[in-house]
Amino acid sequence: MKDLAIPSANSWFGIWLLPVVLSLTAVISFLGLGGSFTAQITGNIVIVAAHVVTGEVAQWAAILSVPVFLLVLCLARLSAGGFETIGLDSLRPLLLVQFLLLSGSLTICVAAGPGIDPNAAIATVAGMLAVSAMAVQSAGFIAWRAGHCRYNHQYRALHDGRWHDSTRSST
Repeated sequence: MKDLAIPSANSWFGIWLLPVVLSLTAVISFLGLGGSFTAQITGNIVIVAAHVVTGEVAQWAAILSVPVFLLVLCLARLSAGGFETIGLDSLRPLLLVQFLLLSGSLTICVAAGPGIDPNAAIATVAGMLAVSAMAVQSAGFIAWRAGHCRYNHQYRALHDGRWHDSTRSST
């Protein structure tokens, strides 16, 4: 009988789950927070630029998202580098931080109820937590692409189309 273990972050489950999380975060936050992009920060740059050109007022969430994303990305990359320097894997801590940030954003949105005002401070905080989560996910991807992830050989094998059962871990 086959052992039914919980999928690990370095399995196909973790590889395919992150893009799904990214996509769901993008759609839910765009619809729920009044058109603010949390996963595609360049979308906020375009929205803010369009508001400036037309003379309209841009949402604070869209304006703040770019510096918040960059700040959290830098902090997450520094943290990941610190983990790698002392010989620890950075993937699981980054995934945990991402989960906590998304959970915080969800909790705030659920507590605020339906029809949250996108210009309210609480909506901005919820949006910035989601933006921060996506920055942490980006930092994990950067670590993987740079080869600093313990499971890098498995991700590269999948990316190159060479994925097979022998590269999967038993955990």
